[in-house]
Amino acid sequence: MIWNLQSSIDISDLSRLKSSCEDFSKQLKLDEIILLNGPLAAGKTEFVRQLVEILCQSVVVKSPSYALHHEYFFNSKKIDHWDLYRLQNEEELESVGFWDQLQNKNLIIIEWAERLKTEWLPNQRKYFKVDIELSQSQRILSIYQAA
Repeated sequence: MIWNLQSSIDISDLSRLKSSCEDFSKQLKLDEIILLNGPLAAGKTEFVRQLVEILCQSVVVKSPSYALHHEYFFNSKKIDHWDLYRLQNEEELESVGFWDQLQNKNLIIIEWAERLKTEWLPNQRKYFKVDIELSQSQRILSIYQAA
């Protein structure tokens, strides 16, 4: 996939993360796939928490690290949140229905998306890539849209 940078901001201050999530949420039609990348403890789950709580308002977001998948419902919409950190192999995704989920028109957020090969993903969906990079003094959130 070819990615176009939409925004990049230092989110070391959590209020900046929330405002970035608020801005990003306004672009969503809730049928996209968001590929979320970054090192351990970069803030990926906090990004998901902020975004889902903005979209769903009264939903409590948990890290799916131990469950691989969580679902959040609001109005007539659904958000599927996947965390591939503990993923052992591609067959594991098949056994939990991951590939079937990608065919649904829900908002899908995938943490540790770098563990997927982009050629495995369905072409007919709209994609965003969110990268969180850490340095000694900054935490940079970059949002890209697939061209």
